[in-house]
Amino acid sequence: MGLVTEEAKERNRTKQRERMAAFRLTPAYQVWLDNSRENRKRLKEKYRREAGKRLRSEIQEEAKKKREASTSVKGPKLHDAHVKCHARVVYSRKRSAEKYERNPDYERERVSNYKKKLPDAYVIQNLKAAGFPVETISPNVINLKREAMLFRRLSLQAKTILKTLWKEQNETINQHT
Repeated sequence: MGLVTEEAKERNRTKQRERMAAFRLTPAYQVWLDNSRENRKRLKEKYRREAGKRLRSEIQEEAKKKREASTSVKGPKLHDAHVKCHARVVYSRKRSAEKYERNPDYERERVSNYKKKLPDAYVIQNLKAAGFPVETISPNVINLKREAMLFRRLSLQAKTILKTLWKEQNETINQHT
């Protein structure tokens, strides 16, 4: 019932060859398919010209020239120009980047220890990142945020401890049964 004879396979092959012969590509159409991306691009350019619009390539070139001209006139864009002691900030950033280059592991450890202590500057930074307006940040808000951060850290720590305990208990149960 499910067996296919060699004669049936050969008939299917010949039918398939006949169908494919009807769809043979002409050499010109094959060239069109090989360069289809470029041909589509040229066709779109033709339609844009006929519609009286500017070509995308021209628009991109003008934008690139404009960007290059604006950066060469202004120089590097400084985002901290509003900071009172801008030179000191730039110098400090450069110095910390050099420290990080010399010993990245030590710098990572130093930053993580700083965060563990939860100093006011770190808490204020988190409040600003959360969207608190600077005017509303008071010592009371800082203390509340510090307590919330401590509570979150403790809850995550408790969660991991419980997970490891449950794992150990389940492993001992599975080993003895």
